[in-house]
Amino acid sequence: MKKFLLSGAALFALVGAANAADLPRPMPAPAVVAPAAVPYTWTGFYVGGAFGYGMWDTNSTVIVPSGIQGTTNNGGRGWLGEAIAGFDYQFAVWNFNLVAGAFADWNGGDLSGTSNFQAAFAPFTTMTGVEKEKSFWDVGGRIGWLPTPQILSYFSAGYSQAHFDGMTLQSIGGLPMSTSSHNYGGWFTGGGIETQVQSIPGLFFNTEYRYYGYNNATLPVTGSTAVFGTPVSLKLEPHVQTVMSGVRYKFNWQ
Repeated sequence: MKKFLLSGAALFALVGAANAADLPRPMPAPAVVAPAAVPYTWTGFYVGGAFGYGMWDTNSTVIVPSGIQGTTNNGGRGWLGEAIAGFDYQFAVWNFNLVAGAFADWNGGDLSGTSNFQAAFAPFTTMTGVEKEKSFWDVGGRIGWLPTPQILSYFSAGYSQAHFDGMTLQSIGGLPMSTSSHNYGGWFTGGGIETQVQSIPGLFFNTEYRYYGYNNATLPVTGSTAVFGTPVSLKLEPHVQTVMSGVRYKFNWQ
């Protein structure tokens, strides 16, 4: 009887093993694939704003009908605010990631200073007045290199036009005189760095330095004939330096 039971158990085990071998094997679980990373690109439009400090100096020449009567250098300084919009395009050259773009900006503030204009005729040898740069706008381009996908180091250049207020001038013992406001055209060049704010996609921090050189203009001094007995003009040639820091938002940044 024991032999019969043992034989039956062995037969049952063999049949079970054979049936188990015939069953389909379970499929392995599918591998989890991470989504493909979206590459950073600087190509696209952006807008921004900045705040900073500016300084100007002006080569100033006093002119009368008989010729030049004196040359001095004057200056002013103050705070500025900027609004900017532009477009960038990213490309590669010899495995270097580069960015080129165009932009336009407007800057407003109050860069002011007291100017003294020296004249070589007595007794009124000096004219004094407050000179102010109130605003300027720029149209230009920039090109730079991406040391990392989120950081751009660049150079900029273009055309600029600056607005200086008219001046009320006073000489020792004389009546008030004045010049009209004027827009000076010229060029600028500069450089800066722009880097992504990691916690906010599309937001970048920017710092840039610029140097401006403007064409000279000769402005008549109203009232100078009554004071000096001869008409007087001022030939002015401004140069401006600015340092601005602010934020820019790129619309297509991932």
